[in-house]
Amino acid sequence: MKKAISWLLFAVWLLVACSSPTPKPTQSPLFSSLVPTPVGAEMTLRPAFKLDPVTAGSTQVTGQGPVGFTLVVVDSTFGGMILGTGKPDAGGNFRIQLNKPLEKGHLVGLTVDLPSDLAGSEEFNKRLYEIRGPGYRLVPNAVNIFDSHEVP
Repeated sequence: MKKAISWLLFAVWLLVACSSPTPKPTQSPLFSSLVPTPVGAEMTLRPAFKLDPVTAGSTQVTGQGPVGFTLVVVDSTFGGMILGTGKPDAGGNFRIQLNKPLEKGHLVGLTVDLPSDLAGSEEFNKRLYEIRGPGYRLVPNAVNIFDSHEVP
């Protein structure tokens, strides 16, 4: 009898869990809302983070990121060593000059330099997470990498 009740409770839980609709990222209320920039203007968090493929010896990287932020290219092989910074243009495209050539086998990532008033905001961090790239990873005690590539 106890086993039947356990299975019944599990079946009800499974039914409820599977019937809850999961919103598509573009339908999320986080995408439709606006957040303040450091200078008080408003912006949407688009486009998503995208670091274009990289090659050993490159001294610059390109890609896309949310407009209005300072983007930071890091070598996450060494816990987030900063390789360069820059801002995307009005269309979200960026080209960032690096302070040293990329090394083969290293993992290069893209993150943001958040203003202190936004860095601790849980709501804002959720918005950034939703526009992460396919190479997203969290480097413990170092930095959130919103997209990354291994240098071939």
